[in-house]
Amino acid sequence: MERRAFIQGTALGAMGLAGLVGYKIKNAELVTGPEGLYFNIDYRPNGDSVKMNLLVVKDLKSGNLKEIPISIDPHSLCLSPANKRECFAIEKWDRSCSVIDIETQKEIIKFSHSALSYRQFIGHGIYSQDGKSIFCSEGIFNERGAKNGFAQGIITQRDSKTLNVIKEFSSFGVDPHELVWLNDGKTFAVCNQGNYLRPNSSHERNLSIIDSHTGKLISKFEIPYNLSPAHLLHFGDDNFLIVTRSLDFNRKDEQDQRLLLKMNNSEIELFRIPDSIKGKLSKELLSLAFNDESGIIATTYPEGKMVLFWDIHKKECIKILNTGRVTGVALSTNQSHFLINDLDNGTLIVDAKTLRTITISELSEFQMRHLDMPHSFITNHQEPG
Repeated sequence: MERRAFIQGTALGAMGLAGLVGYKIKNAELVTGPEGLYFNIDYRPNGDSVKMNLLVVKDLKSGNLKEIPISIDPHSLCLSPANKRECFAIEKWDRSCSVIDIETQKEIIKFSHSALSYRQFIGHGIYSQDGKSIFCSEGIFNERGAKNGFAQGIITQRDSKTLNVIKEFSSFGVDPHELVWLNDGKTFAVCNQGNYLRPNSSHERNLSIIDSHTGKLISKFEIPYNLSPAHLLHFGDDNFLIVTRSLDFNRKDEQDQRLLLKMNNSEIELFRIPDSIKGKLSKELLSLAFNDESGIIATTYPEGKMVLFWDIHKKECIKILNTGRVTGVALSTNQSHFLINDLDNGTLIVDAKTLRTITISELSEFQMRHLDMPHSFITNHQEPG
């Protein structure tokens, strides 16, 4: 099963950044890789107004941290499939991206759009299968778009060694965000978030399937119910789980974040929200992971300090786990457990079938016996994320 290699945010909790005072967890993504967990933080020493951004690599078994200063403020990270010491970082609604060498702990190349170019990165990138290029979600603004925060979507293919543009093509929507590879490694899907000033323009907010070689649109699925797609997960042959937010700001009862399912050639289906939390999911569902054997999906909701578990067959939420400031979730290497990042309580482990919770204090022994992770969490995603 192919799944997202990234999870939003990070978790320090009980295994925090020793010696750092005044750090702020960014709304960025976490990568699972050969050295552990990769994430970025916004660090303000002693509460100073001057901040520095760090890329942190955390070995979950030893708790050791590798802290790498970087010059940009990334929303997401991804590792090269060809060179695991190479990490790509990209900003959201800003102008820069960069490549970091994890071994030398240096930012080896950086690209920034000119302020006069009316171009910005919109948060996500994916490496090609050979690691030679990176596909990025970007936007071109007109004057009104720059003022109101929406852009005509483009996808750029950039050389991973120089970050120069090889080619670019339309994302076939507005405000493209996350991209994921399909099984063939040549076709990708992208979430176009749309224009909140035109919530009824469903053609602008969609899931587009694009040929990475030609830039041609293969298929496009409009998102119903005035929902804006942001993050997605691909599994099986042609199946997608999509996290959305409402663009209907005038109706409070319709502002809940929603989870959508697109199975093969069927219509897009909406998961049912429990009555106990209906109307309380107005902020962002940040991260999702899916165990196809149990049919259970985990999504994090930091604002409400909870993780929601959904049954893909029933299309409904089957459990709510109350947590601290939870941000990220992923599957273990053998896909038997959800790994959940909680800023207040440390890394949590939840059985993907029984949904029983195991704390970080049990991790070392649990790793050796059950998770098949002798050193660290390794991604099972086939592209970069």
